[in-house]
Amino acid sequence: MGELELFAVTPRGPEPLTVPSVDDLHQLDVPFGIYEGLRTFQHSRFLYLERHFDRADRSLELLGWPDRLDRDALRRALHEAAVAYPHENARIRFDVLKEPPVELGTEERVLMAFAPHRPVPESVLKEGVAVGVARGRRRERPHIKLNQWVIDRRGTGPGDRGFYEHLLLDEEDRILEGSSSNVFCVRDGVLVTAPSGVLEGLMRRIFLELAAEAELPVEHAAVQLAEVEALDEMFLTSSTRAGVPITAVDGRPVGDGAPGPVFRALRSAYGVLERREARPAIG
Repeated sequence: MGELELFAVTPRGPEPLTVPSVDDLHQLDVPFGIYEGLRTFQHSRFLYLERHFDRADRSLELLGWPDRLDRDALRRALHEAAVAYPHENARIRFDVLKEPPVELGTEERVLMAFAPHRPVPESVLKEGVAVGVARGRRRERPHIKLNQWVIDRRGTGPGDRGFYEHLLLDEEDRILEGSSSNVFCVRDGVLVTAPSGVLEGLMRRIFLELAAEAELPVEHAAVQLAEVEALDEMFLTSSTRAGVPITAVDGRPVGDGAPGPVFRALRSAYGVLERREARPAIG
């Protein structure tokens, strides 16, 4: 098998499928449905796997579909594929589809794809990243993790146009989230994140929990794009990257142009949590 592996999830375990001619998980074109993105730790461990299952079931419910995950089958498939995966860790996507992808040779409606996990380089954590702005693009239904969004955001996704990520704005030019992440700002020592119109990010939830443990004040508000230079700090969160500091937005520096103490403290606390809470899918 190559670096990208694709499976149908069956009651018997993961069934290998022929991988289409793509190089990355986000290039997969599959029938309409919902998806989850996650990663492994220590080769075959997962962080808060049940939260991913819960969010997937909420997405299915909000779509009005009668389906709910067969958690035992999916847990077994994730475990078996992770244990057998030849790379140190995997970045994973699983989809629940409206129709079986018969063109891929299966009648199953739950797919699972594995690709090598590339850790965020230490240089990125120390220096931060530059992000662009995706004007006119936003999730139509942000509370449902639709796989169509992975297609719709192409051209303004992670790595596109030379930017690490792209920010999504509302009609008043306020920052909502990233095209593949949630976004936090720090203003006068207060952690600020948009209250609505954003994906229910699991890493966003983790960082909010870490902020509560640290007794860090939090404000649920959307920050104006024009305010980025006046911010103390800014960073993004996602399940596969944890937290990444943002030091420039569309060519404008954030604060003093360097990652700040709030991000460093939360990222350090997350590292402790990750080592403590990552668990095998089975057992």
